[in-house]
Amino acid sequence: MFHYYKYPLSYVCLLNMVLIFARASFLENVCSGCKDKAFCMRVLGSDPRSPNAGYDELAGIAIELASASATATQPKILSLLRSTKDPQLISNFQTCNENYGNALDSLRRAPESLKRRDYLDLHLQGDTVFEEVYQCEHVFKSGSPLTNENYRLEQLGIIIGVIASDAK
Repeated sequence: MFHYYKYPLSYVCLLNMVLIFARASFLENVCSGCKDKAFCMRVLGSDPRSPNAGYDELAGIAIELASASATATQPKILSLLRSTKDPQLISNFQTCNENYGNALDSLRRAPESLKRRDYLDLHLQGDTVFEEVYQCEHVFKSGSPLTNENYRLEQLGIIIGVIASDAK
C-alpha cells in the first residue's frame, strides 16, 4: 500500500544531516574560541560523548575532565611539599595546594550552575579555575614543577568559560 508522507524522505535525510553537522560543530565552535584550539580538540575530542554533544554536554565533560585533573594534581603538590626543606618552595607548594583547593571548590559548584543554566555563574567558575591555577604557576619565580598540570587545568578552565559564553 502506498503511504503519503508530508515530507519526502530526501528532506528527512537532509534535516538529519544538518542536525548531525550542527551538533558536531558545537565542539568546533567551542574550540575555535580557545587560545589553544589543538589542546581543546584533543582533550574534549578524546571523550566519546563529545562528537554528538551540545554546549551543556560539552560543559559537563569539561567540568569532569577539570575535576579529574585537579584531583590528580593535589597529591603531587602534597608530595612535593613534603619532600622539600626550602622555605620558599614550602610556601609556594602551600599556595598551590590552596589554589587547587579553591579550583576544586569552583568545579564542585559548576555542575549546579550548569544544571540551572546559570551560564554567567558557570563562566565565573571556569574563570576562577583558570585564575587559581595561573596563580599557582606564577608563584614560582624560576620555573614550576607543576607547569604541565597547571597548563592542562588552565586550559580546561578556559574551555568551561568559552562554553558558558557560547551557550548563553
